[in-house]
Amino acid sequence: VAEIKFQTARALRALGNKKRAAEVLADALRTAGAAGNESLAVRIEAFMAWSDVQDGNAVEAQRRLEELIPRADKTEPEAQFAVRFTLAKTLRQDDPARAVEILRELAASLEQRSAPSVAADVYAELSKALASQGLSEEALLYAQRAYKTSLKAKGGV
Repeated sequence: VAEIKFQTARALRALGNKKRAAEVLADALRTAGAAGNESLAVRIEAFMAWSDVQDGNAVEAQRRLEELIPRADKTEPEAQFAVRFTLAKTLRQDDPARAVEILRELAASLEQRSAPSVAADVYAELSKALASQGLSEEALLYAQRAYKTSLKAKGGV
C-alpha cells in the first residue's frame, strides 16, 4: 500500500499538484513506517528531498539527504542508490566536485550489478556534473556512454 501511495504522489507531483503530492507522500511515509519497510521509507524521504530541491530549498534537501545516508546504508541497494543519486543531483550546482565523486562511485557499483537502465541515468548526470566543471571531453565520453547504455537497456544494441 505504501508503494502505491508513493507512486501516486510521484504522479501527482509530475502533474503539478504539489500540495496533494506532499499530503500523499506524508501518508506513504507513515504507511511505510507502520509496515516496517525502512527501505521504502528512505526512498520516499529521498524523493521528498528532491521535491524540496525543485521547490528551491536545496540547502534543506542536502541536509536531509546527508542524514539519510546512514539509514539508507542499513537497507536495500535501491534505497542506497536513491539517496546518493539524489544527493549528487542536489550538489551538482553548489559542490560539483563532490557530485562527480558520488556519481563515479555509483557508476562503478552499477557496472558490477549490471543495471544498464539505471547506469544510463547515472552516466547522464555524471556528464552534466563534469560539464559544469569545464571537463568537456570527459563529459562527452559519459554522455556517449549514457546513450549507448540506454540503447542496450532498451534492447537496441
